[in-house]
Formats: sequence, C-alpha cells, structure tokens
Amino acid sequence: MAKTFPSDEWFDELGDRLNANETYAEQAEGWGVDFDGDFIFTIEAGDGLPETYHYFIGLEDGDCTGTHPVDNPAEVENGFELSGPYGNWQSLVRGEMGAIEGIMGGDFELDGSMNTLLKYQDAATTFVESCSDIETEFA
Repeated sequence: MAKTFPSDEWFDELGDRLNANETYAEQAEGWGVDFDGDFIFTIEAGDGLPETYHYFIGLEDGDCTGTHPVDNPAEVENGFELSGPYGNWQSLVRGEMGAIEGIMGGDFELDGSMNTLLKYQDAATTFVESCSDIETEFA
C-alpha cells in the first residue's frame, strides 16, 4: 500500500526500513557517535504541496531512533537540516537524485557539516535507496 509523502506513515516506514537494512547499519556505523547525527528534513511548499513540512529523523550508529513531525525546527536539537522544494524531494524519494548530488547541485540546502556527511556518503546513498523503495504517492 502506497504511503503519502510527506506523512507520519511515510517517515515511520522509512525508519523501519533503515532499521531492517544491514547494509545501512554497517555503512552508518559511527554516525552520530560523539556528534549529533539527527536530521530535520524541511520539505518546502510548492509543486502541489500546500504548506511546508518539517520531519525529525533520529540517526545514531546505524540505527534510526525515531521519526516525528516538527512544528518549529529551531526548537528541536539536531545536527543537520536538509531543506529544499517539494519537487526536488520528489526526485530524491523516487531515486532520481542522490542526497549528496542534490546538495552539491544546489537542489537542497544543508545546515550541518558537509565534511562529516561526505565521510558517510555510502550510508547516504543507501538511505536514499531506502526512500525510493517505499511505495509512495505525492500530493
């Protein structure tokens, strides 16, 4: 059954898939250890999405520790925020664009250490593959 992006159900499914993915666990070993590896995903309104959404994704040492919507990202501790227009998120979720590629190409803005993210680029690739494995409907 398809899950709508963005929604609580979609992000819960992503968390479940990450936690079941042994490759991701190996590649993300050490992520968020001795630094805050949690993300906020900011999906900006437009392209059929009527409002901006913010989702927290807890990531530590190869595990997803939880996901939930966020009203105000400034009030939630996180080490990274990835933001971009809804159309770009659609491309990422479909697997048409990678996270690193999207950041380097200016499709997404990263608030956080790009150097740290690059050290874990294999995990970032597997993360996006997990996104694209979810049967997804868009607004």
